[in-house]
Amino acid sequence: MRIFRRLCVQHVAGLDDSGRTEKGSSETQRIRRTGGFTLTEMLVTTLILLLASTIMTNGISVGIDTYHKTVTTANAQLALSTTIAALRGELGTAHNVYVDSDDNQKVYYYTDDGWASIGKLDVAGQLDAYDYRGLVKQSYSGNAVQPDGTVDVTALAPVGKQLPLIPDESITSTSRYELQVVFDTVSYDSSTHVVTIANLRVKDEGGTEFARIGDPDVSSDSDCAILTRFVD
Repeated sequence: MRIFRRLCVQHVAGLDDSGRTEKGSSETQRIRRTGGFTLTEMLVTTLILLLASTIMTNGISVGIDTYHKTVTTANAQLALSTTIAALRGELGTAHNVYVDSDDNQKVYYYTDDGWASIGKLDVAGQLDAYDYRGLVKQSYSGNAVQPDGTVDVTALAPVGKQLPLIPDESITSTSRYELQVVFDTVSYDSSTHVVTIANLRVKDEGGTEFARIGDPDVSSDSDCAILTRFVD
């Protein structure tokens, strides 16, 4: 009778032979089953994290590149406008203007300060001038005007070294782009007193243009030039 009563009590209370309830046993098993992640879940989570990190990395890279290009374009436009202002300041009141048709890389002119030229860098004997990243100016002594009224620039003697037309600090570069102010040719029309510096532009060392005169889609030099009038 006692044994039968004990079995009845265990059955009613949901006890097993060890004295633990059947409910508690099932809860323990359920906790064990749900207490961690499966291998599939771990692989999916890792894949999602890798995709998210790749997207973030590419987005940051594009943002940094866009920032550098935007800053460089602004710097190039400033360098170009500063160069144009300097050209007009130098050549606006010049006379006895001369451009050698065989060397159309510089323009010679005379002002109250004497003879000078503006053009591309001539590095002969001036290796330190390699640092210049824009147009350069050279001063001269002597007189290029001959008795017959013609101009002979070979009669001029350079005074000092070539100097930047605008300070190099005005041609601000970034860590990615080293800017340079360049042009193709320079010409002079004595009938209209107009000097044309063709295709004046700002580019980096790789050749990418960031600013120029005129429409970038126009290939004609005359459409990408600075026209400066002179007073005789």
